[in-house]
Amino acid sequence: MANNLRACRLKKYALCSRCEEKLLIMGGMKPITKRTILRIVHLVFVIPVLGYVYQPVVEAAEYQRFTQLMFIPVAILTGYWMYMGLVWGILGAGSWVALNYFLGPQTGFGLALLAQIAIFIATKIWLARKRSNSSN
Repeated sequence: MANNLRACRLKKYALCSRCEEKLLIMGGMKPITKRTILRIVHLVFVIPVLGYVYQPVVEAAEYQRFTQLMFIPVAILTGYWMYMGLVWGILGAGSWVALNYFLGPQTGFGLALLAQIAIFIATKIWLARKRSNSSN
């Protein structure tokens, strides 16, 4: 198969001349495979969050810290990675963990939620500016 590959001009993907499928040069994983893996991980890590949200408050207090520092960041990382890319996923998950860890579960949760909204808005602005610059 190595003989059938021709590199694209950005050197990010290799195109198989026989089947015209995009293959990542780094790691050799097809984008659909990566997306499937990310979706499965995202769904698996969201299930405990749903259990945490819908259980009685007394029981939820036992799992609050673990949920906020483990399950939610992984769900944020995989969700942003699928939607906006790895860099934004790391920024989103990192800000969530940092704010919850350093400011505590009560104050940090609200600020971490606002930070996710700010990251989402910043991404949309960045993409809009990138599109407008490329059209000029």
